[in-house]
Amino acid sequence: MKNQPEKKDLGEAGLFGFMNAVQQQEKTIDIPSAIDIPLANKIDSYYSKDVKIKRLTQKERVYRWIQDYPGCSQREISEGTGIARHLVPDRVQQLTKTSRVEIAGAMPDQLSKKTVTTYRVYTPTESKNISLKNSSYGTE
Repeated sequence: MKNQPEKKDLGEAGLFGFMNAVQQQEKTIDIPSAIDIPLANKIDSYYSKDVKIKRLTQKERVYRWIQDYPGCSQREISEGTGIARHLVPDRVQQLTKTSRVEIAGAMPDQLSKKTVTTYRVYTPTESKNISLKNSSYGTE
């Protein structure tokens, strides 16, 4: 019996009394209300109209970069927009699928010396439309 630790008395209410006492103390702590928090730190700011107008999506940032710098590679897009390099291919692919961006060609990369694909904003031209109209695809 001498080697056993002493049991502390939690009072007549036991553990539940202790928990109630803690809850009473928590009620007296001053917690700032949501009104005191600046707009940038509130979850509401994510959904507010002002933020949605000012905030560009990654896809839109990639599109604007390609629009300003036609013939750029994915590495240049990543460095110019600040978007992580592993995210750029998906954004470019989304823009390509919606016909907002097209492949401009290929060129050697300045850093890696490997051939990379370059991109430009999609612009429909007469020659593309004519070639589609005059193609013999599907005719026998």
